[in-house]
Amino acid sequence: MNFKEKKQLISEIKKAYVQPKTRQKEAFLSKLSYPKSTFSQFAFDQLAFIRRRTWLISIALFVTMELLMRYNNFTEIQSAGIITVSAFVPMLTLVSAIELLRSKRYGMGEMEMSTRFSLGTLMLVKMSWLGISNLVVLMTSALFMMDKIEGGFVRTGIYLIVPYLFTCNLSLWLIKKTKEKECVYYCATASGTVSLILLVLSKNAVWLYESRFTLAWAFICILLFILMLVESIRIIRNMEENKWNSLSIE
Repeated sequence: MNFKEKKQLISEIKKAYVQPKTRQKEAFLSKLSYPKSTFSQFAFDQLAFIRRRTWLISIALFVTMELLMRYNNFTEIQSAGIITVSAFVPMLTLVSAIELLRSKRYGMGEMEMSTRFSLGTLMLVKMSWLGISNLVVLMTSALFMMDKIEGGFVRTGIYLIVPYLFTCNLSLWLIKKTKEKECVYYCATASGTVSLILLVLSKNAVWLYESRFTLAWAFICILLFILMLVESIRIIRNMEENKWNSLSIE
């Protein structure tokens, strides 16, 4: 059964089994003694559940990119150096994917679904924190490397963000399409493939990074960002369709 057929089946089941309207739901929920944390408290609490090794690996990748750019002599340092450094960027996506898939690998999905906030909201918060941290790493890297390429901070940032967004889209597609615990290995393969392609480009297609293609790179960056948002929303909506949290107050 493919994804489209599964979605159609869920829609038909919903039509067949219409949920009756609740009576005195608000009065009943107000009497329950459960933690009434605000969304902001919930969001900041999730930072504690992101493993320390995730932050340490991100910092290690940042340091590696800086050292590689600073202490290696590239024949065409203005372009080949940036391409080679950007080959490490997909690893940031892999680290984030591993963190997002942790509950799936250890069978913690049902426990997370029993929280006050829905599973989709939980995933959105985690994705937001990991995305913000990765963006900080990429922008800081661009800030340190901008003197190495004509066009400065903007062009350098685009060259780093495009492979990151491309790998994010691949990983999100794999997370949506694969239900097995081995999904993390598929994401690792995708990240490794993108890194390999970038290393090949650094040797054979440096001309793609010339200033005449800057607008094309910017367009690709915007397109990949939109696709990533659409794919993220689809995954979260799919989780919302499957939630069974009776304490969720609409």
